[in-house]
Amino acid sequence: MSGSRNSLQQHEEQQSDTVSTDGSSLSGRASFETTLNAESNQFDELECNEVEIIDKNGNIIRKQTMTTKDVTKLKTGEKVLVHLNGFDQPIRSAGSLCTRYMGNLLKQQRFCPIEAKDWREVKRRCGVILMEDIRGKFSLPERENVDRVLLLILGDKYRARKYNVKDKLFKSVIEKLKLREADNIGIDDAQEIQYTEEQILEGLDLVDKPADVTDYQWNKYKDYLRSSELKNLSKLGKKARGEKLHAHTTGARSHARIRDEFMLKYNREPYPLEFFDIVYKTKEGSYVKDVSKDFVDMANKQVKKKILNLDDSECVDSHKRSKIEREVVMELIGPDKPGRARLHGKGVTKSQVTDVSYDLRRTRGESSTNNNVNVGTLLVLLESQRQQIESQNKQIQAQNKQIEAQNKKIQFQNQKIESRDKQIMCLHQILDDLREEFRKIQSLFQDSYFSRENPSSRASHEE
Repeated sequence: MSGSRNSLQQHEEQQSDTVSTDGSSLSGRASFETTLNAESNQFDELECNEVEIIDKNGNIIRKQTMTTKDVTKLKTGEKVLVHLNGFDQPIRSAGSLCTRYMGNLLKQQRFCPIEAKDWREVKRRCGVILMEDIRGKFSLPERENVDRVLLLILGDKYRARKYNVKDKLFKSVIEKLKLREADNIGIDDAQEIQYTEEQILEGLDLVDKPADVTDYQWNKYKDYLRSSELKNLSKLGKKARGEKLHAHTTGARSHARIRDEFMLKYNREPYPLEFFDIVYKTKEGSYVKDVSKDFVDMANKQVKKKILNLDDSECVDSHKRSKIEREVVMELIGPDKPGRARLHGKGVTKSQVTDVSYDLRRTRGESSTNNNVNVGTLLVLLESQRQQIESQNKQIQAQNKQIEAQNKKIQFQNQKIESRDKQIMCLHQILDDLREEFRKIQSLFQDSYFSRENPSSRASHEE
């Protein structure tokens, strides 16, 4: 029996009123709480990132391969250095680690109460605490736009988490219902039973609450799941998913990170249609939906036509081509929604990717990736270098003091040597005087001895 029909997501996409489960054994099932956390924990253990760790002074002290669990083990004052692009979106391995850490924060009741209805309520109650926790572990520029982008990413993570909790809960309810029916009709027949959403909602009381959730929160959450408000929102979400034309194939990687990786590899920004291929094509080079292929084929034809109509069609640079492709995409798909920019990810607005914005950045020598390092990160790096230079200067000053002390010692030794040299010279002078006196005495002694031994000779000599 197929194992894919039991998910609530496919239940909604098929616009069916029934939910089925796989044919696995009904015995030995894990609890709702264990099932909810097992998959995300396994993913985090497999996803490791090499990042740079800085101290409280902004100095890079080491590189380290980390998971989100390792982030919580950082010492006081240590932070992960996060690179941002020109739109203040987290990029590279540290950016990926940061966004996954956000998802882990939203699993905690103190940050994301299960009974909260939507992200606006969570942001109002815990938004400041969430941002303080993130900034306590990651080095991020203190700018309003950075806060805005991070909150948008948190909101996206919250909605994914909310859907996952609901999906896992519904699966657990179905398991409980089938276990109850198995006693009467047998396991094999129980596995074939399909339950409507109303039956699943009635069976919510069969599932035990997670340990970190109070009875009040759990009952309030179940009441919200049974409310007409959520049912209406579910219908709207199902309709929105049905109207979605294209299915991306990049998994958990953000558009900002993919764009940055392309920039690092080719030293230029991707063209809009080129980036569309990267995001929506599979590894085998095909599209998930035929409508995506039709769109790209039609867009490429119109781009070629527009280029041929130019006076200097043979000299179309990358800037002109990007501008033409953006125009074609807008003509075929329509303008961007307010507050969003197609193919740029969370936090980028359409006013930031207009032709004027691109031209202004080009005249300033900037790109959408801002050479892959944002101004805030550069300031952090410059501050780190400044601190290193100051530390080196202090070391040099200390060494100079030591050298001065050694020079004084040498001067003192030289003075002692000079004093000894003078003493030696005096001794030499004394010795010379003694030698002279000795010669005089020796001469007198010889004369006296000679006169005693030869008196006649002395007399004659006197005559």
